Order: sequence, then structure tokens, then C-alpha cells
Amino acid sequence: MQQKPRLLRLMLVVITLLVIIGIFLLSNQPASKSGALSLTIATHSLPYVEKWTGQEMTITQWNHTLRKLAHFSLYFFLASIIMVLSRVHGWSWRKSLFVSLFISMSYAIIDETHQWFVDGRGASVRDVAIDSAGAMLGIVAVYLVGRRWL
Repeated sequence: MQQKPRLLRLMLVVITLLVIIGIFLLSNQPASKSGALSLTIATHSLPYVEKWTGQEMTITQWNHTLRKLAHFSLYFFLASIIMVLSRVHGWSWRKSLFVSLFISMSYAIIDETHQWFVDGRGASVRDVAIDSAGAMLGIVAVYLVGRRWL
């Protein structure tokens, strides 16, 4: 019985590190490569989005929205995983919330600062705010869904 929690904690740590590394690698792409990647995804997904929403969008509008959704979603997932890891570790909801939020927001700031040094990229306070909003919603989601099981 002792092995399952240890294995679960290890898996959650590995997932957390993979998300952090993934965010770093995406942020480390020069603007031209990052833009090309998001434009490719936007081009392929735009017809489905227009069909689902019933509204027409330009590729530029959708690409911008998609990039912001990516910020929000990555930090939603990062904070959620940290929150679950904290709870599995046995920390209180309050401590888990503060640790998850602190780590997520700190990494958002570090990530944006890192982008200053990447060719063609820059730091954005707005992106830190979007990342933080994603993290906060992820924490709330884990609390609402997990308070029964965690």
C-alpha cells in the first residue's frame, strides 16, 4: 500500500517537470519558429472553430486567441498538477493552494523574463496575467473536483 502513494508522487513530479520543460522549450523558440508553429495549428483548427462557434474569424484573430489560450491552458495544467501533488503529499488545501499559485506565478514571471533573451521574442506582463489566471482556475478546478478524493 505504501508503494502506490510513492509511485503516484513520483509520476506527478515527472509530469510537473515535463510541463515545465515543455513550457521552457516552447518559450526558447525564436519568434519566427514560434509564429510558424502557432500559425500552422491555427490554420488547421480555424475551420473547426468557425463551425463550432458559428462565427467567421480571420487567421490573425484566431492565431492570437490560440496563443493566449495556450498560455492559459499550460499554466492551468501546471498549477493543477502541482495542486494534486501537494494534496497527495498530505499538505492542507490552504498550503497546497499557496504553493501551487506561488510556483506557477513565479514560473510565469521567469518564463517571460527568459523570452527577453530569445531572438525576436519579448516579455509581456499581459502574458504573466493570462498564465496566472490559468493557474488560479486550475487550482479552483482541482479544489472543486478533488475535495472529495484528495
